[in-house]
Amino acid sequence: MRVAFRVDASTTIGTGHVMRCLVLADELRRRGVATLFVCRNHHGNLGERIQERGHGIELLTASTAPVNGPEQEMPPHAAWLGVSWEQDCAETEHVLCAYGKWDWLVVDHYALDARWESHMKTLTRCVFVIDDLADRPHECNLLLDQSYCGEYQDRYRELVPAHCQCLVGVSHVLLRPEFVEARRMMARRHDAVQRIMVNFGGVDQPGATEKALRVVRHVVPDSVAVDVIAGSLNPRLKQIKALCDSGDNIRLHIDCQQMAVLMCQADLAIGCGGVTALERAYLGLVSLVTSNAVNQDQAVADMAQRGMIIPYRDEVDLGRQLKTILASTLPTVVDAVNNGTNQIVDLMMNKSKCGMRPPQSSDGVVHA
Repeated sequence: MRVAFRVDASTTIGTGHVMRCLVLADELRRRGVATLFVCRNHHGNLGERIQERGHGIELLTASTAPVNGPEQEMPPHAAWLGVSWEQDCAETEHVLCAYGKWDWLVVDHYALDARWESHMKTLTRCVFVIDDLADRPHECNLLLDQSYCGEYQDRYRELVPAHCQCLVGVSHVLLRPEFVEARRMMARRHDAVQRIMVNFGGVDQPGATEKALRVVRHVVPDSVAVDVIAGSLNPRLKQIKALCDSGDNIRLHIDCQQMAVLMCQADLAIGCGGVTALERAYLGLVSLVTSNAVNQDQAVADMAQRGMIIPYRDEVDLGRQLKTILASTLPTVVDAVNNGTNQIVDLMMNKSKCGMRPPQSSDGVVHA
């Protein structure tokens, strides 16, 4: 079985799309599946990390030219591709053709939609889309939206073909094995806050890490340990380092490879609404969360409504809520997140062996 991934990371896009695809790719590779990533050579593309994990990679040429086209025909995030979808389609097709026929093509990109996916159907038996916006049509056999935890499970009904099987919700989250093992081995947390974790993803263009850290320095006593996790691509890394150096109780971790361990050691986290919010909820870590991008707004609202996070609006609100939590007993996080990695890989391998059987209710949300 052979699986190709079309996904990008950059200082604009962030690292989350590639990181969640790597979870899937790692499990596929562990089961003997050949994997290849096709990524555009943006600044911050994570190509080295993909290679370090043992996967093949082909880099498409980067471009700084504006992406033009009829506005009504372009997805809201079309500019993230760096080229037109037609050019990306031709370049990806050229790369994939060199390897022959594929069993699955996994697409995780806000700039690509049904037009691009339709062209790829001659190169692969099945197309698997990972999305969390539901803002454009898809032509695929399988769709995963792991971040959505609202009540409207059928929000892709008008966006995918009738035969598409949709896995929607936080019971299908792609989690690395280290999180599953950490949850199994995790000791009971303190009733009051003794350790705080601050993390806003691998890039953090809005500078939320620095803003949160200034509040922490002002509100949190020196007796509370603070772990700050930032990526080497963070454009405010110099300022973050300076703030961390100003407190003996603060440790900075750059490109951390022990995220699950630090989450287990922490009593409280401050972060954004991306994939790490789901990882924290899976480990039962109380989190003060803000939206760090438009595409996180709905997920943050849904997670807050379900009791998985405590939302905050700005630095003033963060400071107020931090003081309240530090002076009280920690609340409990609703246990809603489940690891979906093995289930999804099983599904892909079964479909590959048997062809695309009709979807069944036991597979998850089914559009029929």
